[in-house]
Amino acid sequence: MVNFYPAEEVLWFCITLTTLVYAVLFWSSAKKENRVINSVLSQPSLPWKEEVLKELSFLEGPFHIEQPKEAMARFSNLVDSYVQKRYHLEASFLTTTETLQKLNLAASQEEIQEIALLLQEADQVKFAKQEKAEEAWQLLFATFQKILENPVEAVRKTNAK
Repeated sequence: MVNFYPAEEVLWFCITLTTLVYAVLFWSSAKKENRVINSVLSQPSLPWKEEVLKELSFLEGPFHIEQPKEAMARFSNLVDSYVQKRYHLEASFLTTTETLQKLNLAASQEEIQEIALLLQEADQVKFAKQEKAEEAWQLLFATFQKILENPVEAVRKTNAK
């Protein structure tokens, strides 16, 4: 005679087996996704100048026409980022005047003038709530690209004895 298991035991066995199968499938899927994420994260990021140029080219497109205030805020952040990476100054925590004073010790006069132009134009838009004409935008983009692509070598000022 054949012994049959009670229906309740068979039901619990099926539930346990089903749960185990779903757990293995979930684990396998998560592991595969983790491999994809790790491969993306392990790819080297762009050098900071290339990242800034990429963001600058995005802002130079129709974005600055469609959302001028947001574009200028992002432009100002780019200039701050450049100053931070190039001169190791936390420009986002400094006023334009403070930034330029600190740059006076580390940069050439030509580069200081160009960065001053960028920071002052950004300040006018942020604080005076003005919008830039297209020619002004193009001047800002050209100036910033010039700084990024051909930086003037930093000239340290020393006290003459």
